Amino acid sequence: MNKNQRKTIDGWKESIEKIKSGIEEMQEEENDKYENLPEGIQDSDRGTAMYEGIESLEEAANSLDEALDYLSEAQGEG
Repeated sequence: MNKNQRKTIDGWKESIEKIKSGIEEMQEEENDKYENLPEGIQDSDRGTAMYEGIESLEEAANSLDEALDYLSEAQGEG
């Protein structure tokens, strides 16, 4: 891999980090909202949907971590 390709991947990694940060921030906000709901609402369909959304955001962030690892490996940093 040449220098220009590594630089391109660095740009991708930077973009992914920004997206991941935004996802994690949203996940924290949603988790705070969920935690502040009364228990009865947490156990309702609405609460369940919120919780599943929070879990999906976490999975998305984890997937981006995995993508970052693969990109680092492609650069020879892994």
